[in-house]
Amino acid sequence: MSGTAKRTVYILIASAAGILFAAGTFFDLPAAQAVYRPNQPAALVFTVLGFILFFGSFEFLTGALCRQLMQLTESRTKRILTLAVCGYVGLSTAVLGGLGLVSDSVLGLLFPSVEFSFLHCALIGVLVFLPLVILGMCLNGKQADKTAVYSLILLLGILTLSFFGQMLFTSLTSRPRYRITQLGLEGLTFLPWYAHLQDAALLSERYALKRDALRSFFSGHAMDAVLNLAIFPAFALVIPGLQTKKRHLELAAAVLILPIAFSRMVLGAHYLSDIGAGILCGLLLVILYEAGAAKITSRHPAEADTE
Repeated sequence: MSGTAKRTVYILIASAAGILFAAGTFFDLPAAQAVYRPNQPAALVFTVLGFILFFGSFEFLTGALCRQLMQLTESRTKRILTLAVCGYVGLSTAVLGGLGLVSDSVLGLLFPSVEFSFLHCALIGVLVFLPLVILGMCLNGKQADKTAVYSLILLLGILTLSFFGQMLFTSLTSRPRYRITQLGLEGLTFLPWYAHLQDAALLSERYALKRDALRSFFSGHAMDAVLNLAIFPAFALVIPGLQTKKRHLELAAAVLILPIAFSRMVLGAHYLSDIGAGILCGLLLVILYEAGAAKITSRHPAEADTE
């Protein structure tokens, strides 16, 4: 995608997100009432897909980065250190992925009465996500250059920032998810995004709510869907067969934004304003990554991939 076309797409995404956020500020409740369909199959598919794409891509790119770093160094000590660090990152990410995958806003929607222990979540995460680290190492082949390494480090850093930043922000706010407001629990009714639920901890304990039941604002799924605009093209950096497919990868990422984001509304996990805010946050992070990647490319022009 050319620079001009990319700017146009980003302006359209930002404009659409701004409209969603503004409309949600006034019409969040009627919009949620109109589209809410508990456990709607297509929405469940896109919700799970969006989650797996984020954590799976992180794991895959971690494996590719590990392979590249090992090929760029001849020191046995540094290679062992690289394996240890990347292994730890891959394992910890797999555990976090398992915890999120079975949470009550993803697969937990299908099993609301099932309580998964930490060990079960960790095992699920290891089985689902950790093999992708090995796959990333294998599919990277023997290609390695500093441009790809620096770009991958930057991208993984921004993905880490997005994950923990969203967790921190939502932990400081308390907005009941729409599906929670439909349970008829006293004190848990609709709130606009700018309001804060009083006695959130007390209500959560009283009704034995799961940890993210009151973390509606903003949508991490919507943010992650937009981050695919940076993640998908990164596959062209590490998979030889995709080096000429960057535009196709960008198009696929753009197409998936709306289905993943709106699946959260259909399932009652988020409101319009949550989605709009999430898309805006994701777009800002994509722009931040691309600005950093451009500087990396300018410093290593001889090693940069050509489209």
